[in-house]
Amino acid sequence: MSDENPVEADDATERILSAAREVFATDGLDASLGDVARHAGVGVGSIYRRFGNKDDLIQELAARRFEVIIDRVSSELDADDAWEAFATEFRQSVAEYATDRGFRELVIGSVSGTLGWARGSEPDRLRAAMGRWGAQMEAAINSLIERAQEEGTLRPDVSGSVILELSIALQSIAGLGNDHNHEKAIQIILDGLRVT
Repeated sequence: MSDENPVEADDATERILSAAREVFATDGLDASLGDVARHAGVGVGSIYRRFGNKDDLIQELAARRFEVIIDRVSSELDADDAWEAFATEFRQSVAEYATDRGFRELVIGSVSGTLGWARGSEPDRLRAAMGRWGAQMEAAINSLIERAQEEGTLRPDVSGSVILELSIALQSIAGLGNDHNHEKAIQIILDGLRVT
């Protein structure tokens, strides 16, 4: 039985999650739990008391991240200007991939069927959760897309899967480190998606 009081335990859990978010964002999902523990100022045992393995830690981070994104996209469905809501979300999703290597690896790994960091067993629970979150995201994005198409401002041949692929493709430009070219590429893509 742990002699941590509940408040200290909750604080340590949040420190671990915050550290993991930062470490994975910078170093990707190959970063070790030891890296996370050092960044959080705890021992690796503290992580294992809260999360059975690295996949469980990644799944908790992803659950929180997708909840925020899905809520944000859903709230944009009420915007008066459907094109502006769509364009804002597109820019935001590109920024999330560009600034968070771990999140980018997780989404690409889920789409490509390769969740590729070292582990002892297949990530069945994480894969299933990614499928659920992906379906929720696609439904929310498709609703945003349909609103802009009904408004007549977004091309009729655009779908959620196309937007995901365009968002991921922009990462190669973001990785070059030239913010001006990255922003210009986003604007060119948005110009190509808009009905004029």
